[in-house]
Amino acid sequence: SSVIEADLVTAAVLITFGVCYGFLSPCQLIVVCLIEPLAMKFNVHIVENYLKTSDAGGSILTHAFGAFFGLGLTLGLGIKAAEIPDENRKTNYLSDTFSLI
Repeated sequence: SSVIEADLVTAAVLITFGVCYGFLSPCQLIVVCLIEPLAMKFNVHIVENYLKTSDAGGSILTHAFGAFFGLGLTLGLGIKAAEIPDENRKTNYLSDTFSLI
């Protein structure tokens, strides 16, 4: 049971990485790795115990939390895509291939 919960929390962190990819430094990503699991477990506790809802496999809660945590993080830090130089926003064959994996 705890291994599955750890897997879901890890998936939420990876989804947040996908949202924040290119916007955060490695040090900021380490801080996200330390804070997000606690926030995720707190959110699961509220949803399951106080809202009395259930997610059979946990995937809806995991994906929604990871996506909204990442969006809130980038909005909270005030990061705008327009501030990123054009050469850093262009894709190439390798980055397109890795985005599919």
